[in-house]
Amino acid sequence: MFIIKPTNPADWQRVMFILSYYKKLIIELFSNGEDEDTAYMVVKGKVLAEGEESDLMLAEMAFQMNWRQAKGRLCPHCDPDHMDACGHLTFDKPINPAF
Repeated sequence: MFIIKPTNPADWQRVMFILSYYKKLIIELFSNGEDEDTAYMVVKGKVLAEGEESDLMLAEMAFQMNWRQAKGRLCPHCDPDHMDACGHLTFDKPINPAF
């Protein structure tokens, strides 16, 4: 499982473009319904037949190459009272290709 927290409409479009390649995923969207800054996406692998693999690892690698990991933030999907880092990767903005 990993989390993507786009900050603007163009970033949401980039996320959907990358994820459109991977078919064996479960994508869930969360928000408080009032503030667009609370919206984020949780990406999980589908449970498949024996011997089949989901696209989760490939999709995660695509985001590691193209998006920055959020630093100093807890995963928005985990309990906000959770004091330790949960270990879930959270990506929050595209990597600037100029660097």
